[in-house]
Amino acid sequence: MNSRLKAIIGLVLLFAAGIATGIAIAPHFQKHDPVKPFPAAEWTENTVSEYRTRLGLNADEERRVREAATAAATAIVQVRSEAQQRIQAAVKSMNSTILPTLDTESRDALQRWLEEKRAAMKSP
Repeated sequence: MNSRLKAIIGLVLLFAAGIATGIAIAPHFQKHDPVKPFPAAEWTENTVSEYRTRLGLNADEERRVREAATAAATAIVQVRSEAQQRIQAAVKSMNSTILPTLDTESRDALQRWLEEKRAAMKSP
């Protein structure tokens, strides 16, 4: 075999290995876990506890830290909610752009798949 043929065979084998790897790991990426709510109360308590331990807070300082942590937790919940809505809108826009470009069979398959995903997200 000449070196050019060896290089081509090597590239084909590398390509095949990439496909096999993709097929093997794809199911792990296709799992859809619903987004869990942010544990605001737990996060607040953990934050206050850490500040108390690391900084040796007195009662008044701890109260102020708790107020600030509670406000931060509320802001985090809001930001996560807004981010989820924006992500969902981006994905919906993507699918709306893709849908008209597909043939009838692919369009129907995409619509069925999206319905399955919506149903899976609603079920516990």
